[in-house]
Amino acid sequence: KKKKSTKKKTNHHNHNSNNNNHNHNSNNGHAVIKKPKRKRGATIAGSVRTPGGLFVSSAELVRVMMQSLRDMGLDESVRALEAESGVVLESSRLTRFRQSVVSGDWSGALVHVAHVFASPENRRRAHMMILTQQYMELLESGDVVRALDCLRTHITPVSDSPTVIGELSSYMLCRTPAQLCAASGWLGTKPAASMSSSSSIALAASGTVRGVRGTSRLALWDRIQRLVPSPALVPPRRLLQLMDQAHNWQTQSCAVHSTSSLDSKGKSKGKQLRRNKNRAMTMSLLENHRCTMSQFPAKCVTVLSHHSDQVWHVAYSHDGRYLASASADCTVVVWDMQTTRKQRTHSHDDDDDDDGDEVEEKRKITKADEDD
Repeated sequence: KKKKSTKKKTNHHNHNSNNNNHNHNSNNGHAVIKKPKRKRGATIAGSVRTPGGLFVSSAELVRVMMQSLRDMGLDESVRALEAESGVVLESSRLTRFRQSVVSGDWSGALVHVAHVFASPENRRRAHMMILTQQYMELLESGDVVRALDCLRTHITPVSDSPTVIGELSSYMLCRTPAQLCAASGWLGTKPAASMSSSSSIALAASGTVRGVRGTSRLALWDRIQRLVPSPALVPPRRLLQLMDQAHNWQTQSCAVHSTSSLDSKGKSKGKQLRRNKNRAMTMSLLENHRCTMSQFPAKCVTVLSHHSDQVWHVAYSHDGRYLASASADCTVVVWDMQTTRKQRTHSHDDDDDDDGDEVEEKRKITKADEDD
C-alpha cells in the first residue's frame, strides 16, 4: 500500500511539473523563446542601431566607453568591462608601449616604436618625439652632460631639420626648470606648486585642462597615438570629440540660437556674458541643446527717428557699433549704437550745390560708413 501511494504521489507530481513546464513554455498559445545567456569572456559581436538608422559596431562602442572610463581613472571598471564583453581596448604591445612612455622607460619605448609603426615616416617622427622628451627631462634634472650626449648621438642623426637642432641647443642656456618650460612651451614632469602630481595627471588625462604643468609625458603619448591607425588604437578623447561634434551640430540646427541672449524679462545680458566669457561652457547629456524665443531679441529698445520718408536699407558696421540707414528722403544717417544718437548725416540733395570733387568725396565717405 505504501509503495502504491508513493507511486501515485510521484505520478501526480510529474503531471503537475509537466503542466508547469507547459504553462511556462506557452503564453496564450505563443511560444516563449528565452534569449541564451552570453558566456562571460566571449567577444561581443554585431552592431547597435541608432535612432537615426545608423549601425555602429558594438566592439567599437565598447572600446570608446572603456577609453573614457580609463581617462577618468576607473581602471577596475575597464578590466571588468573587458572581461564581460571580450573586447580589448588595445593590444598588449600598445599597452606596454604606453606604459613605457608614461613611466619614462625610453629604451623600452624605442624598442616598441619599431613594431608599432609600419610607416617609416611615422616611425621616425615617433622616434624623434621620444628622444626630444628624454633630452628635455635631462635638462630639467640639470644633467647637461647627458643631455648634450643625447642631442649629439641620438637626436641629430634622426632629425632632418638643422633649425630644430639649433632650437634644442638653445635650451641649454636655461638655468631653472621654470625658464626651460617658459622658453620652450614644454610642460615638464614636475607639477606647479599649487597642484599635486596626481591631480594634474588626472586633469590632463580627462581632457578638462589643457597644458597642465607636469604632464609632458601624457602630452607626448597624445601626440604619438595620433600617428597610430585608428583601428589599432582609439583616437585620444574620442567620446569628448563626438560630444563636441554633436553640440556643434545642434547649435547650427537651432533656428533661434544666439550667443548674446536676453533674459526672461527681455533685458540684455551682454555685460554678464562679457564678464563670464572666460568661464567654460557646460552641456547636459540628458537633453538636447535648445534655445527658447525668450533669448531672441524681440523687444523694442529705442526708436531711431530722423528720416522723413521710408527707410530703404540699413547696415551694421563689422564691430556692431555703428548703423547706417538710407532713406527715400535722399539722406544717409550714421548712428552710434552705443548711445543711439545720430553721429552724422549725408544728404544727396546737397550734392547738387557742390562741385564734382566734393560730391565724389562725400560718396566715398558714405560708402566707407556703410562698409564699416
